[in-house]
Amino acid sequence: MVFYPREVPQGTSSRSEKATLDAELARDCGLAGPVDCELSFDRSGGRIRVSVEWDCTVAQDCARCAESFDLELSGSFEALVVPESETVDEENLVYRDETEKVDLGNVLYEEILTSVPLMPLCRQDCKGVLGVEQLVKIDPRWSALGKLKSGN
Repeated sequence: MVFYPREVPQGTSSRSEKATLDAELARDCGLAGPVDCELSFDRSGGRIRVSVEWDCTVAQDCARCAESFDLELSGSFEALVVPESETVDEENLVYRDETEKVDLGNVLYEEILTSVPLMPLCRQDCKGVLGVEQLVKIDPRWSALGKLKSGN
């Protein structure tokens, strides 16, 4: 997701694009295709505030049943892009001149990674590898222990 500061007009503007991350980054987060992005720019002098809303699909394995499934994710973030000549915080993105490209790909990658749940589920009611019926069955070889526990 690249833009050139010289192409961003003063004031507010926006654009839509399908972003593709570097192949290695896309593989790391399991992207199943491009990321749909809505970018809004608010430029005042050399400072550009970029607001990004994104949607994508990532391939995941269910934490309960281990089946592969596609997980729909969405999110948003803001970035402040400033010229190198201005005092900046570490969080800001910097450009040296108006003709240099600004790449938001790494920021988008981090946003996608932090949006993936720690325990992704293919469905909320996933019963896992063993269904509930299979968990309730007791192996007959253990029945003697059950008798000891119940006192019979």
